[in-house]
Amino acid sequence: DSKRGAAVYIYNCAACHRTDGNGYKRVFPALAGNPVLQSEDPTSLIHIVLKGGTLPATHTAPSTFTMPAFDWRLSDQEVADVVNFIRTSWGNKGGDVTAKEVKALRE
Repeated sequence: DSKRGAAVYIYNCAACHRTDGNGYKRVFPALAGNPVLQSEDPTSLIHIVLKGGTLPATHTAPSTFTMPAFDWRLSDQEVADVVNFIRTSWGNKGGDVTAKEVKALRE
């Protein structure tokens, strides 16, 4: 895909969330059609890209899975680009994020 942010996604996200955005059931969440990614407020998604996150273990799924933080690796513009790519790919209908918004959350 030649959309801005696609290369950042391929190199940093696709191994877990797949190139089709469908993730891996019960392991890595699907991004395609995910309503959280399409909300008006992108703060949670930006924060997860910057700081990562861990799915908690449960009785039926005792293993935890961790998404690494990308704040050390990606610039504000790259984070904005990949968030925009995720929010507008695979039928998602999220709005635009700016590097300025990312910078404000990074600080």
